[in-house]
Amino acid sequence: MAVAIGLGIAVAIPWILAHKGAAPFEEHVRPFFVDTPAWFLPVWVILRIVGSVVVAPIVEELAFRGYLMRRLVARDFDQVPLSRWTPLAVLGSSLLFGVPHQRWILGSVAGLVYAIAVIRRGRLLDGSVAHATTNALVAVCVLKSGDWSMWLWGRRELPAKSPRGGSPQPLGLSPRLPQVAIPSKVVELGHNHGV
Repeated sequence: MAVAIGLGIAVAIPWILAHKGAAPFEEHVRPFFVDTPAWFLPVWVILRIVGSVVVAPIVEELAFRGYLMRRLVARDFDQVPLSRWTPLAVLGSSLLFGVPHQRWILGSVAGLVYAIAVIRRGRLLDGSVAHATTNALVAVCVLKSGDWSMWLWGRRELPAKSPRGGSPQPLGLSPRLPQVAIPSKVVELGHNHGV
């Protein structure tokens, strides 16, 4: 288990060091919660942490190492031990693991490291522990630094007031996500930090 934790730390370090953006909480997160009750924001943060540190590692390791990596070894994947692998299975599952991540290259390298954790002892738990360790360290950095862009898709820029009056402006999320219109009232609250 110590090796799995060490592998998780090894993935977290470059993930955190490669981070370039800054998304302060007041400017980039709070505006999304303007019309929600005060109790909802801490609940969201707790659910985000649980989702990142507990749910995602279990679900993603089941999908990418428990199913896909073994499926790329043989059609009857449930008969393939977790310690059995091929280069195609490891690289293919790692690349596909990286695709939905904000930093897909680092995500693919992380998938490769988690695959090594699983293959090493033939235990899916080792990959999940490594993955959970990485995500826990990123969560600590987000909470300690207040820089929410490690958890958000790209840097969210709050739009300026519409030149034509108060009509909604698009909020640029990510090239992969659709544009979302938000009312100028929310934008003004976000810019004035009066949220």
